Amino acid sequence: MPKVALVLIDIQKEYFPGGKCPLVDMDEVANNVCCILEGVRSIGGLIVHVRHEDPNLSSLFQLA
Repeated sequence: MPKVALVLIDIQKEYFPGGKCPLVDMDEVANNVCCILEGVRSIGGLIVHVRHEDPNLSSLFQLA
């Protein structure tokens, strides 16, 4: 088994068009991430998704 890990951090709706803090080219970023994610999955690598949440629902990052 390959020793490969992919850690995806804060790829959240707030950064996409229409979100509270849109970033430039996030749709393109998401497409690139999908390609990388598929590649890591195909070789059985470890995938870790990290999502920032605010349990008080008072900040930019609210639960979906």
